Amino acid sequence: MIGGIAKFLPNPKGPQRGAPPDYFYVRRHLNWILSTFCPHMKVYWSIDELFDTPVASPISLRLHELRLRRVDRTVLAQPEKWASQFTGYMDYTSDPKTRLWPFRVNVAQTRYVWPTSYDSPAFVRSFERILRFQEDVRELAAPTFFSMQKMLESRGGQGESNTSTLGFVGVHLRAQENFWETNFPPYEEQAAHYLRYMVESRYPFAYLAPGATVEHVTSFTERAREFNITVVTKRDLLDSDELSGRSWDQQTLVDYEILLRADRMVGISDRLRLQRRPEESCGRRHGRKAS
Repeated sequence: MIGGIAKFLPNPKGPQRGAPPDYFYVRRHLNWILSTFCPHMKVYWSIDELFDTPVASPISLRLHELRLRRVDRTVLAQPEKWASQFTGYMDYTSDPKTRLWPFRVNVAQTRYVWPTSYDSPAFVRSFERILRFQEDVRELAAPTFFSMQKMLESRGGQGESNTSTLGFVGVHLRAQENFWETNFPPYEEQAAHYLRYMVESRYPFAYLAPGATVEHVTSFTERAREFNITVVTKRDLLDSDELSGRSWDQQTLVDYEILLRADRMVGISDRLRLQRRPEESCGRRHGRKAS
């Protein structure tokens, strides 16, 4: 296995640029997990490690090329057939009798594919632990969440717990131009549904993870204030210099850590359903507060 993450930034001089896994994750932790539980797997962190080994050009694979049946065009209907169909496709594309080893396959990033219900609950709970965000990101998330908690305690101390539920809603507002070339609903449509959900949830605070312009964030914050809801972002809770030096996608990891701990979560879960029936996707997935 060769690790790598493609950055969401186009490369004007050639193919899409890549980054090592420790761009996001702690490498030593992943090394320990793989060596402990998959001792038969050899891990290469860069193609440069194979400088003295003949390696053929990689085969690029997109999920739809396997012609797997999917439910609502998003989730595999028969995940148990994935391995055999993948192997069959590879053997059809590259003769196993003549191919060079190591054999490289670039699998295009695919979203909303694997049904978590296929695996056991124990596996689903533990699988995410093979990856751990970089410590400096988690160190930024900790004081951010602490500040959120202090704001909640302050609100409760003012006697407002009788008219609202102490806690906060995590909101993912996605209105900027999208890397995936997907047309998300306009800001006005998202904001209307999110605000309605926030009011009905009776939480006095919302943490906003914006993929939106400054104007949208300001407009959303001011509109929420009319309903006695305080909306904050990581930039409200951290000093600006604490975020400097980190790319935009590294900064979003702070948002992710906070959203994991939200009492409720609202956002765009499926662009196709949201475009057809917004009320079915905005706010339909809730999360419990993490310990």
